[in-house]
Amino acid sequence: MIRYLKQYKLPLFLTVLFTAISSLSYVFIAILLQQVMDIVDMGDMEGFIRILLFSLVYFALMEVFMYLQSLLGIK
Repeated sequence: MIRYLKQYKLPLFLTVLFTAISSLSYVFIAILLQQVMDIVDMGDMEGFIRILLFSLVYFALMEVFMYLQSLLGIK
């Protein structure tokens, strides 16, 4: 098994890295939702649009990392 792990160091490292990034991104969702609730409570429409756009980009990046994680995990 050690020989196999040495042969595929980079894919293993990338799989672990993308798994960690995906896991941390789920934690950040709670913080993001808290920000959304605070902005909605204040009635700040400009801030709401800004955090909405940020959320869309964030979720798109999160999906890319999860896709790469599953792709490398399969290999």
